[in-house]
Amino acid sequence: MSLASVQRVLVVGSWAKEEITVEHLKRTSSADVLVYMDTENPGITRRADQCRLGSLEDVDAIVSWAREQGVDLVLVTTAAPLARGLVDRLDEEGLAAFGPPRAVARLESDKAFTRDLVRRCRPDAVPRYEVFEDSAAAVRFAEELGWQVAVKPIGLTDGLGVKVWGDQLRDAAEVAAYIEEIGRRGIGGSRRVIVEERLEGEEFTLQALVHGDRLVPTPTVQDHKKLLPGEAGPNTASMGSYSAPGWLLPFLSAADYDVALDIMRATLVAAREETGVGGRGFLYGQFMVTAGGVRLVEYNFRPGDPEWMNTVTTLKTPLLDAVVE
Repeated sequence: MSLASVQRVLVVGSWAKEEITVEHLKRTSSADVLVYMDTENPGITRRADQCRLGSLEDVDAIVSWAREQGVDLVLVTTAAPLARGLVDRLDEEGLAAFGPPRAVARLESDKAFTRDLVRRCRPDAVPRYEVFEDSAAAVRFAEELGWQVAVKPIGLTDGLGVKVWGDQLRDAAEVAAYIEEIGRRGIGGSRRVIVEERLEGEEFTLQALVHGDRLVPTPTVQDHKKLLPGEAGPNTASMGSYSAPGWLLPFLSAADYDVALDIMRATLVAAREETGVGGRGFLYGQFMVTAGGVRLVEYNFRPGDPEWMNTVTTLKTPLLDAVVE
């Protein structure tokens, strides 16, 4: 595909990351921009050339609308349709898409898959953890770790599923209760749960455009998940984010950045070897600088929200150029 042939672009998603993507595309290209979203975002509707409301899990409806509208390229920037195989269906229909196939989208949609994969390819990047189907066994493991744990559902929870000792979990009883709640309710679409050693340090986000095994990295960003000033109050999907001049945040070294990027590269190679499928799309790595080095917190295989705002607004090359190449 040539850049000149991209006259109509479809963005799939409803959040701030889609709004800033649409704004950027309209400002830096002559393409018509269409958006398929599940909730009407007025910032999107006033910028996009055309919008359609519908379930982001209805892959057939998204593919059908893309085909009807003569879309040249689909940017998939949200997790739910990726987990349901939207890119695979677009590929089957001969519609160009920038987003990972379902097998590689598991880096976000299946935390157990990702932890096990990274433990094999970069064991230094993950904390001590185990995956459990039995809640009682998970509670015993948490006790073995002195209750200093993070408790994670396996699947997608819109950034609200992870609970950490000292933040959302205040004592052993709350740890046990949350483990049992995940098993009972199937939070994130699974009754399995990850219990892992609590990491301590400063978190940062490194986002990259992925073309197979090749990454185009961007400057680091940090977001703030607590509702109130001073990192107080309940956890949220995010209350905002910041970046700094250059590529690093004040607490990061160039070596920290390089380690995080190396972890991302190793993960993509391992994912291709594991699944037989190459990745493409927007890869978001959430990392933490700990006393023992850089550790992976999680991956999202789509832009961060709101971290994407910090990235897109500083691009020197139009996004569409970087996507199409």
